[in-house]
Amino acid sequence: MSSTPVPSRHLLVRLQQDWDRLKRNRRAIEQARQWSLPSAPTPCGRPLDTLDEVLSWVGYGCSLKSCDDDPVLAELVRLAVGDQLAARVVLQRLLPGISSMARRHAAIGRPYSEVLDEVMASAWTVIRTYPVDRRCTYVAAGLLREIDYFTFRRPLRRLTTFVPRPLHTFERQPRPHSTISAADELRDLLDDAVAAGLDPDDIEFARRLGRGESTRSLALSADTTERTVRNRRDAVTYRLRAVALAAA
Repeated sequence: MSSTPVPSRHLLVRLQQDWDRLKRNRRAIEQARQWSLPSAPTPCGRPLDTLDEVLSWVGYGCSLKSCDDDPVLAELVRLAVGDQLAARVVLQRLLPGISSMARRHAAIGRPYSEVLDEVMASAWTVIRTYPVDRRCTYVAAGLLREIDYFTFRRPLRRLTTFVPRPLHTFERQPRPHSTISAADELRDLLDDAVAAGLDPDDIEFARRLGRGESTRSLALSADTTERTVRNRRDAVTYRLRAVALAAA
């Protein structure tokens, strides 16, 4: 099964190619057959043959307004918290809206590929943290609104209160007479972040930063831009500081 989607210049093409491989992957289909999705045409009928069938159940190809109460998509979003395949199906469902969102924001002067990278990075986080039990109607439209907010509006609001520390360090304030090393402090903080429910991909990203990997190295390994990595670094740092303050 494929790993977390990563931004690239030709991201939508690569994601579609990834989906074309994934949708007939035997292990992925067997995993999807274990989902108890409400209102799905199977399991009582024939076995699921392709993930495209699941994609159609969650409203792919229909307008957002016609999918006003989608229990299948809502259940898939619930599963996406701990199920990467479920999250990948939801992402595929949202790709047309994500592409349109990136085009709208690119129209104000930024390169489309750069905007798409940032939207996609936000989409993966939003899908796995969306409060679907409180927003169980118009699920696809709600996810897209949240992605738009998370990518474009939230950073602007945060600028008035968020002042980065030098070198974007993650550690808490030093404890008086503490003999705990900075590395141990970081491990403790990341353990707190796991318990607080932060996205596992963000935790691993923070661990790599904590091991001293540069933004250039991270960008090269993810096939994305350094700017995207720096934006993600700032967002992850902000969330970790919130965890540190709560645990202090």
